[in-house]
Amino acid sequence: MPYRLLIADDEHIIRRGLSEYMPWDTIGCEVDSTAKDGFEAIEMIKGSPPDIVITDIKMPRQSGLDVARFVYENCPRIKMVILTGFAEFEYAREAIAYGVADYVLKPVSKDGLLSSVKKLLLKINEEKERDGLNKNIMSPYVGKLYDIEKKLSEHDYEAGRQSVSSLFTALNELVHRQRKFSPLVEKTLGYIHENYNSNLSLETIASRIPANPSHLSRTFKKETGEAVVEYINRTRIEKAKELLTFTDMMAYEVAEAVGFNDSTYFSLVFKKITGVSPKDYKNSL
Repeated sequence: MPYRLLIADDEHIIRRGLSEYMPWDTIGCEVDSTAKDGFEAIEMIKGSPPDIVITDIKMPRQSGLDVARFVYENCPRIKMVILTGFAEFEYAREAIAYGVADYVLKPVSKDGLLSSVKKLLLKINEEKERDGLNKNIMSPYVGKLYDIEKKLSEHDYEAGRQSVSSLFTALNELVHRQRKFSPLVEKTLGYIHENYNSNLSLETIASRIPANPSHLSRTFKKETGEAVVEYINRTRIEKAKELLTFTDMMAYEVAEAVGFNDSTYFSLVFKKITGVSPKDYKNSL
């Protein structure tokens, strides 16, 4: 599914150029809507939040800064790119205080704007990876909720009461962990994300942290819900999906770039995690 863009600019010719003549499809994006000022942009965001907003900084009624403020306060997951002239640079710096991810100087360069949006797509994908990890952490508790619902529907109230008690105990433990990983797991996650394209294994990571491999394996599995090797592979495949989406690299080149020495094994892991081969994934974009 393409990433959705909202283009806001008070100049019709610029608005049309950015929406109709930019090769957004080559980086997996599409223009979902356009606005002629900040007021329209905000109303569109309220109705159907896009993934990325590209907005001029000076517009009538409400400015790009007003849009940035609204997004910062109400839709912080939306990424923003500000279009600005040299004379407006200080104004743009103020917008960055509202979480604007990047700014592009006018006149807008096609390559410069595409590069800026590509960077934001990488950030969006990284956030999705973290969301996926959080889902793994929360999945045992979701299972407990389903168990409670089932027992209550069967009028097994005593078993339901015990399940509720068990759930509260588990959630209490989660709260006490303050939704943070232990230093050991934090270091491991950081090391994997920085070195996913190298020769990684439980043993090599443990030697760099350093930590006892068995202790690291148990702790990582307990806190993340995944084995270290599973997380390494999932991280590599997420990075591979980004390269397949945003570059012209061949599958074997992507495999090497994300740390797989064997392209056949890479294809097997890719299909196991995504349900499709790298080739089919690329062709579906």
